[in-house]
Amino acid sequence: MKIAFFDLETKYLFEDLDGGYSTMSSLDKKKRVDVLIPQIGLATACIITDSSKPETFVFDEGKEKELIEALNGYERIVGHNVLNFDYRVLSGQFNGDIVAHYTPKTLDTFEELKKATIGQWIGLDDLAQQNLGKNKTEDSKKIPSMWRAGKKPEVRAYCKNDVQLLKDVYYYGKEHGKLKYTKKDYGRVIGIEEVKTPWL
Repeated sequence: MKIAFFDLETKYLFEDLDGGYSTMSSLDKKKRVDVLIPQIGLATACIITDSSKPETFVFDEGKEKELIEALNGYERIVGHNVLNFDYRVLSGQFNGDIVAHYTPKTLDTFEELKKATIGQWIGLDDLAQQNLGKNKTEDSKKIPSMWRAGKKPEVRAYCKNDVQLLKDVYYYGKEHGKLKYTKKDYGRVIGIEEVKTPWL
């Protein structure tokens, strides 16, 4: 099976486009996201292939169509929160319902873990720290402003690192059959727990 591990970074945060976003209720944020997400724009995207000789492909802003064509060429796409975020960022460049189009061949590790833990929102950085002893290379909130400031090589490197962490977490989970994560209750840390890997 031809598998792609995929992630993208955006040019803007929701807060950059709507100054009141950070103080909205969860319900209002959800409604506002539907309007804002096609506007935050692709900065760069990264695909790492799954093969004996993995390849890495990078798609900067302006290459959205090429990115979509590339994604269409894979039988399985693995991403973390791609169904509700990454794909929707590209929705303005897609003719039709992009989420419905890609859902059948997507394994979203974020959604799979949310179901397995009955609602926990588990970030990739937490999974990497707890299971691999690795971290993201930058604060994700700073990435859009870094891109706009011209630090494009650093953002591309960050994106590549994220996709490699995703791939490593995916295979760690398959190999060990379980994953550790930080359990939280409305943002308050309860402790470290384990969950059976949902993609065995």
